[in-house]
Amino acid sequence: MSLSPEVVIIADDLTGALDASAPFAERGFRPVVVPSFALESTAQADVAVLCSDSRDGAGGRARGRIAAYGDWIRTVNPRIVGLKVDSLLRGDPVGDLEVLLRASGRSGPILIAPALPRQGRTVVRGRVLVDGISLERTEHHSACVARGVAEAILPPGRARTHFSIRDIRSPGFQRRLRAGSGGFVVLDAETDQDLDAIVAAGLAIEQATWVGSSGLFSALARAVRRSEKRLARAATLSSENLLVVAGSASSATTRQLNTLKASGLRLHGVDPVEPTRDIAARVRHDLSVDGIAAIHSIRVRASAGALSAEHAARLADVVADLHDIVDGLVIVGGDTTQRVFRRLGVQSLIVTSALFGGATLGITRPAPGISFICKAGSFGDDRTLVRAVESLRAQKRTP
Repeated sequence: MSLSPEVVIIADDLTGALDASAPFAERGFRPVVVPSFALESTAQADVAVLCSDSRDGAGGRARGRIAAYGDWIRTVNPRIVGLKVDSLLRGDPVGDLEVLLRASGRSGPILIAPALPRQGRTVVRGRVLVDGISLERTEHHSACVARGVAEAILPPGRARTHFSIRDIRSPGFQRRLRAGSGGFVVLDAETDQDLDAIVAAGLAIEQATWVGSSGLFSALARAVRRSEKRLARAATLSSENLLVVAGSASSATTRQLNTLKASGLRLHGVDPVEPTRDIAARVRHDLSVDGIAAIHSIRVRASAGALSAEHAARLADVVADLHDIVDGLVIVGGDTTQRVFRRLGVQSLIVTSALFGGATLGITRPAPGISFICKAGSFGDDRTLVRAVESLRAQKRTP
């Protein structure tokens, strides 16, 4: 980075990075998301969100990135350092946290609050609930969710302090948190107000490391005062040829695609067996006639709402084949988002605002860039993709 940021967040996947950065854009900061494949990006930022891609299981490579990010954090010494983890405890947060703490040298407590209330994901008695149901009993279950937050995120054998929702809502919470300000602290939360209380107490503690989902970073964005030195905010571009890329097999994405189809948009299935040029030719025709098209994978794994790497890569191949005509993208799914931007040669992402359903609006760099809206596959209601298309088309072109 060519400007020392006030806030640095390391995120485990690209959609998570975008989701964590958007609340800062809403409050006048200039957040820049740096994908894992663009470690040497020189984009200016006062909030830097660095993607490790540890969610996809890229163990050694991801930990090497986090170690490099941690070394940089030690050098620039930002006011706030955070590790963005998945609200459903997917990925390898234990490994991510170990490497970050060792490399960054942060000496304060590690405040762990993965709740994401706006998506119905809460933490009660140290365990994640989704709409009030234990995580292991939902479609989002994975290998690690039968354990509590501490076991899923803390390095083995580390002692921790736990604050319940009752503790957080009690008058003496801030004093108690500051008094015991050391080591690992697991914090329950059911509402954004709970997260606000956690942030208000934690900001008074020097050298804290914040660990949580985008819910925690939204609370931080609400609380952190901006410095006087500001960077100009980037504007998005209008989109004349808009492509929707659905790279998730989650039930939420399936419903959103069905609603998009019902609105009159033709969906193009992408099969890894069919040549990319043939798929792209059909999509190009729709773009030239209607100015909009949508692609999605037609062969997905039936579990966990995840695409295989092969399917995500094929979606990215189709987008790359259409790069000369597409000037707006709506992308669903973290791995697909990462692969699409890599194929397009993106070096950084300037986030301009948070939208509905966990969606994020921004523009790619280098200039002139492509306007985009991205979101995680499991986020949003049935009309989220329809609204994303409407929002991107409503953007005004920069003079």
